[in-house]
Amino acid sequence: MASKFAKQFQIPPEFPDILKEFTREVLRNQPADIVEFAAKYFDCLANGLPADTQGGHDASDVPGMALDDIERIIKELFEKYDKDGSGTLDAGEFKTLMTDLQQRLDFP
Repeated sequence: MASKFAKQFQIPPEFPDILKEFTREVLRNQPADIVEFAAKYFDCLANGLPADTQGGHDASDVPGMALDDIERIIKELFEKYDKDGSGTLDAGEFKTLMTDLQQRLDFP
């Protein structure tokens, strides 16, 4: 029975979709540490990158990664870094993309 004194919360419109997508990835990946998986997943989303749906593995660790998935990831990254919407990455946008990838992938 709900209390008439309980505070009522508004559910943000995007919240159910975000939870459904996250739940699907947890069920698909079956991570050993759900909290760690969630942290990586939402960190990617918060930074405007495709969610890390492989539990921290890169594409080379995932045999048979679908070409559609790779293409989607590339398109999402391109759209994020094409700041002026020109359909191309100028030198500054490309440098920003490469610097971000370098930091995320721990390259020297």
